[in-house]
Amino acid sequence: MGAFLDVRVALVEPRWPDGAAGLLLPIPPATPHQRLVEWEAPRGWEWQTLCAKGRAQQAALVTRAVNLGEACRYRFEEVASAPEPRHYEPYLNRFTALPDGLRPLVQEIAAAAATERERVQRVVAYVASRFVYNPTPSTGAFPDVACDIKQGNCLDINTVFLSMLYALGIRASYDIGYYFKGDEPECDGWHCWVSLLADGEHQDWDVPHYLKWNVTPPIRKGLNPLPGRRVCMSRGRGNRFQWALGEVEVSHFCRPRWVLPDGTTREAPMRGTLLPGTRTATGS
Repeated sequence: MGAFLDVRVALVEPRWPDGAAGLLLPIPPATPHQRLVEWEAPRGWEWQTLCAKGRAQQAALVTRAVNLGEACRYRFEEVASAPEPRHYEPYLNRFTALPDGLRPLVQEIAAAAATERERVQRVVAYVASRFVYNPTPSTGAFPDVACDIKQGNCLDINTVFLSMLYALGIRASYDIGYYFKGDEPECDGWHCWVSLLADGEHQDWDVPHYLKWNVTPPIRKGLNPLPGRRVCMSRGRGNRFQWALGEVEVSHFCRPRWVLPDGTTREAPMRGTLLPGTRTATGS
């Protein structure tokens, strides 16, 4: 049995905003590194479980609870398990479709690289060459990197990376969760990375971390170029959920999100805490 990692997620502003119809929370998926073994909701919560449309392995909870002063608690078991191919099936939508400007490059890589591993390495090198890391939140639009160097955060960088992998026929997953840098016990944001299958081998890639922390190249596969802890809270860009009041689309799903009557959502500021007494291996 592996080590256990307990994460507490609390809303920074524990009050129901005007006009919000519900609160949406991700149900963390299984990965080759983690398995959710327990989820504890605040007292008095009532919720409904939803599955993403066309993507049964991603689920969410929606609640209309009013008791928001207490935190949710997740317990993960750290594992080293074989990847499940279904987790890497392409999830094509407006967020992940390859733009026309990158098609010639993708065709060139496909013709020049004999193996999937080599194709991945070429895509990594290209994506890293087109970005300067900037933590400013993305607008969600697909960045045009065919010509100019762009500033981008982890969402921007990994969206380009993922779309190129899909276009090359490489099965890949956009994973998003919490990253606790070094031994820090708290985080208040989110981070995303890409996991994939290349010639049957599971690989994790975090190109944005190399750019953000100015880690000396070459960029290597693995979760963290710097020591840290992370948990995956959801999988895929553009997940869509159907509930009693209509369809909800979430571009990237990690923090709890307020659901508005028109079906749009906005992030609920939160703080994630690693609970005392838990332990986990650092990324490699």
